[in-house]
Amino acid sequence: MHMYPMTADISKMYRQIQVHPEDYDLQCILWRKSSDEPLKQYQVVTATYGTATASFLATRCLNQLASEEASSYPLAAEVIVVTCMLMILLGDLIIFQKLKGFKK
Repeated sequence: MHMYPMTADISKMYRQIQVHPEDYDLQCILWRKSSDEPLKQYQVVTATYGTATASFLATRCLNQLASEEASSYPLAAEVIVVTCMLMILLGDLIIFQKLKGFKK
């Protein structure tokens, strides 16, 4: 058990992960306030919560951060790596349980 708990709004965390500029066109939003107006196109340049790649990107960024800062913050890096592994295992377990339910 860690001495200092940490909480975060994970959907806000994804907004801190910038996607590669080559991928900007892959995340577009078309918007207009009413059907009388022309469509406006917006590019989303950050990871979007709920997309297939968002979880991978977030975990990858956290692991990279832990790797880059391990010499300065060894305990924090260890906590990040272990926490990421637990998040992956928990996510896999949830997926497995859902798939198991489909089998029935």
